[in-house]
Amino acid sequence: MWHNTRRGHNLIRKRYSTRRFRLNVANICIITACLFVIAFAGLGIYKLTDKHIVLDKADSTIIETNASTNTSKDDKVQIYQEDEQLKPEEKTFSVAFLGELMMGGEIGESLNYNYMSAFKSIAEYTSKADYTTVNLATNVIDLDKLEDTKSKYIVTKNIENVFNALGVDGINIANDHIMDFGKDVFKDTVSILEKDYDLIGLKDTIVYAEHDGIKIAIIGVCNEVIGSESKYTNAGIMMYNMKTLKSMIKEAKKNVNTVVMLTHLGLENTHTVTSIMSWFYKELIKAGADAVFGSHALGLYPIEIYKGKPIIYSMGSLMSDTNYSIGKETGIFTINLDENGNLTSLEILPLYINAKKQTLLYSEYDAEKNSALLKLLTKNLEDNAYRILNSTVTIDVK
Repeated sequence: MWHNTRRGHNLIRKRYSTRRFRLNVANICIITACLFVIAFAGLGIYKLTDKHIVLDKADSTIIETNASTNTSKDDKVQIYQEDEQLKPEEKTFSVAFLGELMMGGEIGESLNYNYMSAFKSIAEYTSKADYTTVNLATNVIDLDKLEDTKSKYIVTKNIENVFNALGVDGINIANDHIMDFGKDVFKDTVSILEKDYDLIGLKDTIVYAEHDGIKIAIIGVCNEVIGSESKYTNAGIMMYNMKTLKSMIKEAKKNVNTVVMLTHLGLENTHTVTSIMSWFYKELIKAGADAVFGSHALGLYPIEIYKGKPIIYSMGSLMSDTNYSIGKETGIFTINLDENGNLTSLEILPLYINAKKQTLLYSEYDAEKNSALLKLLTKNLEDNAYRILNSTVTIDVK
């Protein structure tokens, strides 16, 4: 009896084991079938970087194709991003123009000739451009301090610290005060500056600047004199002569697509665009100039677009001892060139001279007055001709 029971027990266990084995085979068959289905389904499209590989079932030929219209949204985004990475970066050239710089007299003395301390707040903005220019309204002498601090139109060699911190590459010296101390001091000024900077405004001189293979031509001219004009021309300053200027613009146009004129004209103590300023600047545009940036005139004025070219009647003073509140308004004026050297846009970031010893972002000094200045600058422009972002006016130039 025990034996039968054991046999029956063994039989039951055997049958159970057999049933279990059969279930495993079934599972294997199902899994195998699934694998075949997946394998055949996998003979479709496989993505390889920005292309697909298609296995032709007839002859097993591998064919490369571009992304099909059945590509998923995520794949399309991935392909787009990869294509964008493969695109070469567009070349551009940005050139910044700064207003008149006068730091002699009480300004230099109050700063203890540490001229750079006046521009700590704006240096990061002026140095962003690929090439930066400034209009220097003073002579430079090879001293650390001045014995006579009365003259506001002479500075020490420490002024170079300002140029370096602001990222200055070119210095325009075509202005009325550059001859205040005579020919010999002027020669010393030129000797000090020409070692490290392009000098703009010398007689019959076209300054060519280049960045990443893109070129621009800059010509400086002085229309204002103190005393005799001959002392300027004899010293080698580029003075007004329309025939000569037209010839220089024409010559520059043979080498570049963008020619910029830097002028020195206007009324120092009156806020107005004179008829002479309007006529002269427009004549420069007619002669082939692509932009005109003025200095000497008090304050800033509405931007004018003439024949598709920007005219800035005055850039104001980057630093000055003026007591006129409107004369304390200035800015960073930047033009942008495309890879062909064509002018594409103009940007203006307003600045303000505080207490004759600091030049600040106008928006940080007084947001309300900054807004008023932005309205003044754009008052003659169509609403769709400009945009304002982060207190910077941008005008697209066609």
